[in-house]
Amino acid sequence: MCFYEVAKISGLGKVKQNITPRLVVCAVISFLCISVDRQSNYLNPVRETLSFVVYPIQLAVDLQIGLIETISSYLKTQKTLINDMEKLRTENLQLSVRAQRYSAVKRENSRLRDLLDFPVVPNQRTIVANILSIDTKSGSQQIVVNKGENTGAQVGQAMVDVHGVIGQVIKVGPYSSTGLLITDPKHSIPVELNRTGLRALVTGIDESKKLSLSFVPIDADVVTGDLVVSSGLGNRFPSGYPVGTIKSVARVKGESFADISVEPISDLTFSREVLLVGSPSQNQGAE
Repeated sequence: MCFYEVAKISGLGKVKQNITPRLVVCAVISFLCISVDRQSNYLNPVRETLSFVVYPIQLAVDLQIGLIETISSYLKTQKTLINDMEKLRTENLQLSVRAQRYSAVKRENSRLRDLLDFPVVPNQRTIVANILSIDTKSGSQQIVVNKGENTGAQVGQAMVDVHGVIGQVIKVGPYSSTGLLITDPKHSIPVELNRTGLRALVTGIDESKKLSLSFVPIDADVVTGDLVVSSGLGNRFPSGYPVGTIKSVARVKGESFADISVEPISDLTFSREVLLVGSPSQNQGAE
């Protein structure tokens, strides 16, 4: 055994030797006090004095314990209220978002009902499509819809919304299709005036919300507000679909044809869904 361990054990023995006499003395005094207290009342004054002296300390300790319990309860209650408030705020946000979605679904259902109620040629196939994008700023006015070869979309199909003709399918992919709007300068559609049956050709012009009615004699019966519908000529568009209304008629002396402006019947700003109507062969048969 090393010197350090011997010294350590020796010191521990000294500590035990110092504590043991004191412990014995305290135990004897305690036993004597208990015996005297049980056999006589000599220690009652001492006990009362000690109780009087200790009472403020007990009261202070009790007050501290009560204060700690009150603060702890308050903090727990406040934490519970904060958690409940956060939970309610989250639930309120979720319900609010859900209510907004329900409102959007309700509007969408209303638009779809209007679209499905749109009159079409009997036995003509239609496909409901959602508009994915609208491009009217790149020199050609086109839209992209979410229906393609997988759902039977075909090049040449007419595109209509709840109001009337908006364009024609020019390119079909596996899952989407591109349509050329009737307001594009490269697009033309054979039409007729609904009131008189006068046939003409509507062509898009540079302004995004304007059409031009071409090849109308200067003395033709055309007035502002006349409804322009598809005539069915050209085997592309079935007949009878609204295209626009006459916005202005200008007759210049010496000219063979009138300068007539047509306002499109549909406004893509509010369109979300379109119908792809028929096919080139069906449209030819519908004529």
